Amino acid sequence: MYRLVALLGCLFLFLPQASALNIGPENVVVVANSKDRESLEIARYYMEQRGIPEANLIMIPVRRVQRLTGEEFVSEIFNPLREQLVANGWIRAVWKDETDSAGRRRMQLQGHSIGYLVLCRLPYQVSGYTEESMSAFPKPQNKTMGNSAASVDSELSLLCVTDTPLAGPVNNPLYKQKQPAPQMLANVIRVARLDGPSVAAVKRLIDSAIIGERDGLKGRGYFDLGGPHKMGDTWINTDRKLIEQQYFPVSVDETKSVFQWTDRLDAAAIYFGWWVHAPVGGFENPAYRFPPGALAIHISSFSGQNLREPNRRWGGTLVERGIAATVGNVYEPFLHFTHNTDLFLEGMVNGMTTCEAAYYALPALSWMPMFIGDPLYKPFKVTLEEQLEKLSADDPYAQYVVLREAERIRRTQGNDEAFEYERSNYHRAPGLALAYAIAKGWENRSENSKAIDQLKFVAQMPGFAPDECGLAFQISELLVKLGDRETAYKILKTLSNQATFDIEKLKFMPSAIPLASQFGDRDQAKAWQNSVNAIKQKLREKADRRKAAREANKKKN
Repeated sequence: MYRLVALLGCLFLFLPQASALNIGPENVVVVANSKDRESLEIARYYMEQRGIPEANLIMIPVRRVQRLTGEEFVSEIFNPLREQLVANGWIRAVWKDETDSAGRRRMQLQGHSIGYLVLCRLPYQVSGYTEESMSAFPKPQNKTMGNSAASVDSELSLLCVTDTPLAGPVNNPLYKQKQPAPQMLANVIRVARLDGPSVAAVKRLIDSAIIGERDGLKGRGYFDLGGPHKMGDTWINTDRKLIEQQYFPVSVDETKSVFQWTDRLDAAAIYFGWWVHAPVGGFENPAYRFPPGALAIHISSFSGQNLREPNRRWGGTLVERGIAATVGNVYEPFLHFTHNTDLFLEGMVNGMTTCEAAYYALPALSWMPMFIGDPLYKPFKVTLEEQLEKLSADDPYAQYVVLREAERIRRTQGNDEAFEYERSNYHRAPGLALAYAIAKGWENRSENSKAIDQLKFVAQMPGFAPDECGLAFQISELLVKLGDRETAYKILKTLSNQATFDIEKLKFMPSAIPLASQFGDRDQAKAWQNSVNAIKQKLREKADRRKAAREANKKKN
């Protein structure tokens, strides 16, 4: 369905290639926009944090935009970057005195020594080439594949290949290659991007990767199924199994809807979901934060668009919320041409860096996808045993290390042993998640009073972190089930008063209103009911306006 370029048909005199096992800071080339102060700030911060030599910084002057035409991309990024990489010895080539129809300088290429090419806040969309530029290249037979739009990152992956077609994707020789041959590595440059809504957000991403690699992933796995195609659900189900094999506790949503405000999203160390175009549920909250090192992907046709807006699409939102690595698409990629999330996670679990795994999981280049994150980051470098040795009550994520070890014990020794481990280690790693797990253990043993006692303290908390609101709601529901409606009401009252978004209020307040009436807090119940009624009316009016607009458009047409 797409054009295959014979990337392996060239006989190169290879430079030593940076293999998967020996890529270090000395092999990382960082590219910054000399016209953009923020680009340079990100580049220098990353290089300082990772110890990347100053000589590895390349600066090119590019307009501060997000999108370029194909011809603009060639003149402002492709040719200048290629020239500097050749001049600095990263690419070995001999120039020719000619260009192709798109303006790309032709050369006799002989290999490269780039481990990863890191783009710092450069333009990320190529909107497409003119018919004149594409006239010298055969057109794909499949019209759907005749699109010449792409991500900047994916186009730059083929800097070391000449005369690649402008329209349609190109097969990625690194796809599904656990140990790529030298000639494969010689033809592809693995590109990573450090970009997002703000410099502060990108620095958080860099810090998150470094902390995650140093301390290991701590948290839970969240897997959101129910997308429009079986393939995507198959990928995400495989992701879930991979994480369960690592003994992380998980939550799975198998419905067509995605995780809601009332679903737990605490410590989302791994999140894989699909297929809505804008963040929903707890992820909508600008104050929500992922734990250090978090890996998060929401498969969406346009997840990589609006990358510098914090709440518009998934890519920018995930970076703003503190993830360490993600992938996205700048235009419609079609599911079978985007990153296979199961391979992406498999690669990292088996020791690959994030960027290495991204190219292991990517079927096509010169297309829509891109990888966002520190390419050197190895999420599974630290073992569970090493985390347990460094367990500290001062670490807010320590409880998740205990829960992960409890899950390992449950699988290997049984539920009773796991429950006793959770109870005996609560003093070492106290927190809502571990308290909830212990309370569920008491419930399973029909010890309801002990379960209630385990959760009494939650009602005394003045507020909840944004990622803990769903968990707090789940605790309130468990308390109602156990018969302690008063403690449940206190928790719901805190959640309802803390809620700032209309949809958040619609989730928490209806559960709190009847309890408020039961415990004599009728004024509060009335105030909440009035608020709920007003929100519902506002939503109805909004829906009516949309319906009227659609009908008006039909009449015009």
